[in-house]
Parts: sequence; structure tokens; C-alpha cells
Amino acid sequence: MSRRSEAAESRARGRRRRRADVQEIRAAAGHQPEFDIALGGRECATDWDFEREHMRAVAAAGATWWTEWVKPGEKQRAIDAVRRDPLRAG
Repeated sequence: MSRRSEAAESRARGRRRRRADVQEIRAAAGHQPEFDIALGGRECATDWDFEREHMRAVAAAGATWWTEWVKPGEKQRAIDAVRRDPLRAG
């Protein structure tokens, strides 16, 4: 298996695991509209279509918020992330 296909499979496994985690958390919380489930905490992938697909999947599973991590100490990267506005699923 090539490195590229290994990386793609790893991302797919992570995406399925996070979606399943959200489903499990949502089931434990019940369908209380005031109960938010926030995901993220990692840097956005360079493939924004991949990110949007992932955001839609976890939203369908019950996640209500998505956060993006920006590496500390890289001031220009943080500024660029803020200027581009949040990546949205839709």
C-alpha cells in the first residue's frame, strides 16, 4: 500500500471513529437540544472538501460545534486562519 493510500485509510478510520464517538455521546445525553457536543482541536487538513465532508458526518451524528487548532507560536498562521474565516460544512 502506498503512503498516500495509507494516509487516506488512516483519515477514513479516524473519521468513522469520531462519528461513532459522537453517536455514542449523543445517545448517552439523549436528544436534549441544550446539550452541545463540540469536536475539533486539530489543525484543518489542506483538503477542505475532506474537512467539510467530515464536518457534515459528525454534525449528522449529533455534533453541534467544530473547533480548529492553530499551532502556538506561529503568529502569521494564526492571523491567516482568523482572516480566512471559519471553514463551514455547507
